[in-house]
Amino acid sequence: MALDALELQLASARQRFLTLQRRATTDSGTSSKVVMRALKELEEALEELRVAQENLLDGRRRMEELQGQLIQQQQRYWQLFDEMPQAYLVTRDDTTIVEANRAAAELLNV
Repeated sequence: MALDALELQLASARQRFLTLQRRATTDSGTSSKVVMRALKELEEALEELRVAQENLLDGRRRMEELQGQLIQQQQRYWQLFDEMPQAYLVTRDDTTIVEANRAAAELLNV
């Protein structure tokens, strides 16, 4: 899924950042204030992305939970609808039958 690819990209970016940070602190020629400030800003941006990714994953998990609940409710509806002893039909405005329970199907011989 796209979120999994994002997770890999963020992990890779984090590794590249840590490598750059180590090089900047060990190499006296490039450890100027500008480089350190740029690395600090990059670190903050990566952290914001990580938090956004966590929020996306939490949202996806919540959506999957809700989807499971909806599927269960839908299955329960159909179970109850089919088990009703009376014949029930669901029609459109033009009287086209779109749903019929088991009792209605037996009554109509379908």
